[in-house]
Amino acid sequence: MSTPREACSLQWRNIDFKNNTVTIERTRDEKGTRTPKTKNSYRKILVDNLVIDQLKKYKIWCKQILLKHGKTFDDHQLIFITEFNNPLHGMAIHKMFRDTMFKAGILNDDGEPKITFHGLRHTHATILLNGGQNVKVIAEHLGNTPAMIYQIYGHVMKELEEQTMEVFSKSLEIETGAKSGAN
Repeated sequence: MSTPREACSLQWRNIDFKNNTVTIERTRDEKGTRTPKTKNSYRKILVDNLVIDQLKKYKIWCKQILLKHGKTFDDHQLIFITEFNNPLHGMAIHKMFRDTMFKAGILNDDGEPKITFHGLRHTHATILLNGGQNVKVIAEHLGNTPAMIYQIYGHVMKELEEQTMEVFSKSLEIETGAKSGAN
């Protein structure tokens, strides 16, 4: 999962439709395009067929927009553009996401969206952790280090540790009939 700054810098050449990967190699915000913050930020992310299929459809739309504005398509074209062929910036992505949450009615009791765009990144990581995925793989996927994953998601890791102990304890009870200690 990428950040809005990483997404805004993606070019079509960063999408490998054959191997279902997205390559992150730069970042872009209101200050311009530049290299990512850390060496871990450079990465190749494997995505599923659903994402690839949506990107294929979106690519057709982008080609139509470019043609409408008298431009030709090339692989160095930014992926995320407006209907006027202007590049999207991170704040625009945040606003579109927020507007979508309002339109979909996915709101807290206070009328605010239940999740932010950045919150999707945390949800993604938490789902992977709860699914028992390897911390090193999750860190690479997010462009972090394992230490950062432990620091940011330590509470999730603690919950998983407790769940693991419960599973183990129940397993012992089932297998041996033991309630406590050695029988």
